[in-house]
Amino acid sequence: MAEIVLTNGEYYIAIGNNNALSKTQDINEATRFISNEVARYVKATHEKRCKGYHPMNLNPNKDRRKYSADVKRMVYLRNNGRCAICGKRVDLNKCNLDHRIPISKGGIDAVENLDCIHVKCNYIKADLMPDELEKGIKDIFLYQMEKNSGYKLRYRIAKAVLRKIC
Repeated sequence: MAEIVLTNGEYYIAIGNNNALSKTQDINEATRFISNEVARYVKATHEKRCKGYHPMNLNPNKDRRKYSADVKRMVYLRNNGRCAICGKRVDLNKCNLDHRIPISKGGIDAVENLDCIHVKCNYIKADLMPDELEKGIKDIFLYQMEKNSGYKLRYRIAKAVLRKIC
């Protein structure tokens, strides 16, 4: 059985005896939900108090399915043989199947939530949500440009453009 908690990465949601919602930093005090669906329902019914929170599976590997070679091939073909993270070609025999929305953050363990990606890209993505990955990569890119350009005009223009469009 799954053990799901609601977290924002720092705090956890706890539901008291009178159904009052509270936030705690102690994971042992957090309410355990039996499924992602129940956790998402609680989040939806307490939308303001749970803003920024997501379900996290405390035993993510326990509930994971094993996918067949046929499923892997289907996902590979759906992605046109390209890594969903970097966009480069990926060999069918060397690609990983990765959950677009991580199971640890409430994603479902189903084919429609899978992408094929390079092993290195999977390592970089870890359990980040797509928007978290995008922001992290943008921040790293801008920092490296700044560090290597010495605040040249070209860097400042590129940074301004990137901040505006991202």
